[in-house]
Amino acid sequence: MGGKGRKITKVRPGAALWLAASTLVVSGCQLIGGSEPPPPTLGTVQGVVYQGSLFLDGGDMPAGLEIIRNRGQVRGALQTSSGLIADGQGRSRGNTLTLDLSYGGDCPGTISLDGDWDEDGKTYEGAVTAVDCTGKGTGTFKFSGE
Repeated sequence: MGGKGRKITKVRPGAALWLAASTLVVSGCQLIGGSEPPPPTLGTVQGVVYQGSLFLDGGDMPAGLEIIRNRGQVRGALQTSSGLIADGQGRSRGNTLTLDLSYGGDCPGTISLDGDWDEDGKTYEGAVTAVDCTGKGTGTFKFSGE
């Protein structure tokens, strides 16, 4: 056995075409934006974005809150100015809305918003409780929509 490797000097035209086509197909998804499917259309979902603040343990935390109603179910998604993102289920009874939101990260936790929701006037205000690895915080919140 000599020290020389086998050299390929000629490529069959069919093999080169197959290689080029399969490379284009495999990498094509990445070239046009990835292989993830587009987000689903939401149809009957009604969502309102509110702006306001959480007032926890003496501090003011500006935030945005989206309340989504879909076929009698309510969900909430909260994002604070510090970058915390929490979401979860809600329950409404009359003018009272409770949202139980959770978030992950290095110190995962929960945020519970319980208050008066004026869906027509687009206001939501009440009491907030937050629990995570640093302990429990309580306070109030106030949001208004457009």
